[in-house]
Formats: sequence, structure tokens, C-alpha cells
Amino acid sequence: REFHSVVFRLAAEAISSSRTVGDDDSSLAQTGRSRIVVESSRACRRMRLRSSGDIEVGAGDTNLSALHAGLARLRTRSVEATRAEEERRIRCMNSARRVMEAYAVQKVRRSGRVVTHGQMQDCLETLLRRDDRADLRDFLAGHALVITTGGKLCHVAD
Repeated sequence: REFHSVVFRLAAEAISSSRTVGDDDSSLAQTGRSRIVVESSRACRRMRLRSSGDIEVGAGDTNLSALHAGLARLRTRSVEATRAEEERRIRCMNSARRVMEAYAVQKVRRSGRVVTHGQMQDCLETLLRRDDRADLRDFLAGHALVITTGGKLCHVAD
């Protein structure tokens, strides 16, 4: 219910104002590929930028001019963070492809959003640097790998 009220207020303001969402001066249009995530009032008291580039907004934010000002303030950093996260995701996909070929596994994925793309990349690079690939290939061939934690001591589940 709170989510719908925030979206409704933003849409009503965009419709009633002279600006449209496609105008250059609209902070909503300038968020680019960033996402605006509406959290409950208890979970988010003020607007903030997540590491993924998403802009987190509290459902209790009723002041639309403050909301627009916050979006304009976070827009550039949000687009940069989103672009960096996309680059990490692409590098991670390429490494996963190389691991699939090296170890003859059917699928490589991470465990939800608990493991970041950077952590998964580190784990995949660790697997690709191993000297005992042939032994592991015999063991892992045909299975699917799930990266459940990151770091130098990554945990791989099959």
C-alpha cells in the first residue's frame, strides 16, 4: 500500500506539472537506467544510494520537491554505480563461461544476492588459477556450481 502511494504521488505530480518524464530537466528522466526502490517507512528514513546503484526511497517521503532534489543529487552517482555493476556482471559472466569450459560443468551461478558479482568473480578466478584442474574436472563434470560465499576461501556447492 505504501509503495503504491509513492508511485501514485510521483505519477500525479509528473502529470500535473508542466514537466513530463521525458524532459531534460526532470530528475526522474535523468536517473537513466537506475532503479528507484521504495522501501517501507521503517526500513528507510531518508533517501540513499545502494551499492548496486539503486536509489532507495522511503514510502513515507511525502515532500515531492525534496524527493526530486534528492533524485537530482544522487542521479550521477547512481548511473555510475549502475554502469560499474553492469561491467562487473559482464566480467563475471565471461569468467563463468570459462569455468564451464574448463571444468565441464553445466551451469555456474551465485546464491541469490548474498554473493556480489565481485565476490563471484574472485571465486571463479581462483578456480581458473588452480593447478589441479584435471582432478577437479573429473569430479565436477556434468554438475552445476553455486557460489555461496565470496573471498579467498569461497564456498562452492554442487
